[in-house]
Amino acid sequence: MLGRLHPLDEDESARIEQAGCDVKNIMTTQDLVNSDHVFFAATGITDSPLLDGVVYKGNRAETNSLILRSETKTRRRIFAEHLLNGSS
Repeated sequence: MLGRLHPLDEDESARIEQAGCDVKNIMTTQDLVNSDHVFFAATGITDSPLLDGVVYKGNRAETNSLILRSETKTRRRIFAEHLLNGSS
């Protein structure tokens, strides 16, 4: 995984510069997460090999999420049902 900062406006550009970061620098996972204490969460929006995407069923939406925590070496898969439009 690689990442690069991409400011959306001049204010973000100024804050990035004040922090001593370079928008041209391509960061590796070690740059992005420089610790053994990592917590990662992802929710599928569209279908992928890792997670199913959001499914709408009437007044509900179903989502699938993955939670990883390095400290406890746990992996959680969460299926959730969300009521839409204030339905009960």
